[in-house]
Formats: sequence, structure tokens, C-alpha cells
Amino acid sequence: MKKSLKTLFHIFILVFTLAGCTQSNKINNEPHIDSVNTNISDTSKTLSEKFLPESELTQGDSLIIFDDSLFVDLNPDLIEISEDNFEHFKYNYKIACVLDPGGFISGSGLQFTHDCDEICETFLLEKETNRRILLPSGYDAGILDMLVSSACDQLVVSSSYDGSDYMDYYEHRAEFFVFNVALGNGLNGITPAFKYYANDWSIAEMIWVSEKAVALKTYEENRTGDESHLRYKYYKMTLTPQPPSDENSDFY
Repeated sequence: MKKSLKTLFHIFILVFTLAGCTQSNKINNEPHIDSVNTNISDTSKTLSEKFLPESELTQGDSLIIFDDSLFVDLNPDLIEISEDNFEHFKYNYKIACVLDPGGFISGSGLQFTHDCDEICETFLLEKETNRRILLPSGYDAGILDMLVSSACDQLVVSSSYDGSDYMDYYEHRAEFFVFNVALGNGLNGITPAFKYYANDWSIAEMIWVSEKAVALKTYEENRTGDESHLRYKYYKMTLTPQPPSDENSDFY
């Protein structure tokens, strides 16, 4: 009888041990989630790139967004010119460098790239590093025109909205931004210069007049149908910054 109880006890110990090993194997074979190495989707990364200031971008992010305050406001006074004047400026526009097929300076290591997904965005890409500058546009349709100056040391980009209801969607009807370009410095050579906003007209076309002036072909009507109804006005704008505000002059 004692021998039988001893045998049963050994069997019980063996069964308990086997059950424990089986449970351990089940636990060890469960999928393991490594939260550190989990890949973030391209969409998530794009969103973080869009909204994080450059100083807060994590290592490996490559998007540079210039704050609007870095651009100096231009003097809003415009000189109206004739259509012949505008065409003369276009005819005489010459450029000191060669442009690549995308419209930027050949051999600079930089190129324009575009991405349209509900809204359109334009970037200036540094091909060697894959770093990008997001060129500013406050409109879903994105940038409409980009043009390098004759001396290849400035870049102007413009955007417009053609609807009379622009105030329902946007702060301005048209805008353009000017950048300084220092060749040989990659993206570090692209720095904010000037900005201008218009509420009374849209930009149909733009041309450099000199290194300190641009000419604009504008229209006030909505762009509809065959556009035969559009009546254009032409302006020359000198790139002169607005004088500093004297609202705090009493403190000095």
C-alpha cells in the first residue's frame, strides 16, 4: 500500500511539471511587440513634419518650414504700367545661369518637387541629403508660379485664389514670397526675404524687372469660362520693405 501511494505521488509530480513546461512554452511563443522599433507609417511622419517647428523635428526628419514672420513686408504701393511695358519686361528677361527642366538652377544640387494629396505642396529638395524646404502657400491649389531672378540670387513664388468668396476660405486673394539664393550652400543658402499679400486681385503672371523689382499681370474678376471677360491690370513693384513701425517710438 505504501509503495502504491509513493508511485502515485511521483506520477502527480511528473504531471504537474509537464503542465508547467507547456504553459511556459505557450507564453514564450506568443508574439512580442517591440514598441521602440515599431515602424511609423509614412503618413504619420508626413504629418509630424508638417506641423513641428524645425527646432523640434526629431533626428532623421528633413523638412524645413520658415515662419511667416521671417519674411519682411513689402511696401504696398504699386506703380501701374501698360501691357506693352509688361511684355517689354518679359522680352528682356535674361538669366545668368542655366535652369534644369523643373525650373531651378542647374548644378545647384537643389530641385523643385511637388506633392498633391487633397492639397498641393511644393518643396525645394536638396538631393544629396534629402532635406526639403516647404515653399509657402496658403491655398489648397498650392504655388502657381516660381521664377529665379536674372542674377540667379533670388527666387519668387506666387499663389492666388480666383473666387470672389476668397474671404470664406483664405485670408488673402493673392500672395508672393521672395527668397535670397546663395549658390554653393545647398538649402542653407535659401533664406527668407520679402512677402506681399493682395486682396483686390489675383496674379495671372509675374516677371522679374531687375534684382529689386518685379512686374505683375493681375485681374480682378473670377476666372471662369473661356476667360475672355478678364480685364488685366499691370503693376511694377519695387522690392522695398515697409518702414519699421513707430508705434513704440514713445518708449525711446
